[in-house]
Amino acid sequence: MLWFGIGALGFREGYEDARTWNTPERKNNAVEGRYRWLATGILATEAILCWKYRMDTGHIVHDAETPFYIWFPWFVFYGGMMVFYVYLRFKEGHTVKYPIEHKNKVKAH
Repeated sequence: MLWFGIGALGFREGYEDARTWNTPERKNNAVEGRYRWLATGILATEAILCWKYRMDTGHIVHDAETPFYIWFPWFVFYGGMMVFYVYLRFKEGHTVKYPIEHKNKVKAH
């Protein structure tokens, strides 16, 4: 439950960060990002614990085939996330934090 609670707090901050991006609310109420680092630490700890399941430890069955209904949703999810990241990374205005002031400055010139 603790893992779930801390993860929920961390990703809620990420949601608030994304929800308020490019809005005046963001300028007046900054997102601190405290719990997001805690959630990242927990995910890193999970990754380190996966060391237990590395090659040649006896935990992995090499002859087992992963069914389509298991690997395909993961493939679609991560593929979609990569496409969405590229879209967000290269869309116009991706570096503009407060577009209201930016637009006013552009119109003034």
